[in-house]
Amino acid sequence: MRKVFLVVMLVLAPLAGAAANDPAEIRALIARTYDKPTAKVETRPVTVVGDYAVASWRQGERGGRALLLKKQGQWAVQLCSGKALRTVDGLVASRVPRAVAEEMSRQVDAAESALSTGERARFDSFGEAQSSHHPMH
Repeated sequence: MRKVFLVVMLVLAPLAGAAANDPAEIRALIARTYDKPTAKVETRPVTVVGDYAVASWRQGERGGRALLLKKQGQWAVQLCSGKALRTVDGLVASRVPRAVAEEMSRQVDAAESALSTGERARFDSFGEAQSSHHPMH
């Protein structure tokens, strides 16, 4: 039992090590990329697990979730989607490693649990995944 615990901790420990400023960096990146003069993007919550993040966003009446990857210390939006980015299968289909996807799914659900049903429905409403080059509006 002790060996199993040690193995689990060694696997999950790197997943928990998000830098405290990662959510702020992600919000700033999304704002720089997608804000419009008449439609600012509001990004919250931001969930970080290792080098992956899911940022739930709304812009005007639209909403969705962005999947981000951190490479060489820089966050980059990989794609935007809706409900898929809060499920293990959807995250794995988006090329997130299964262990990260399992933890991310738990954390996104926990972070969004304080939000209204309407807000969560807006994030889910984005639809099919789109590359990071789409306009969020």
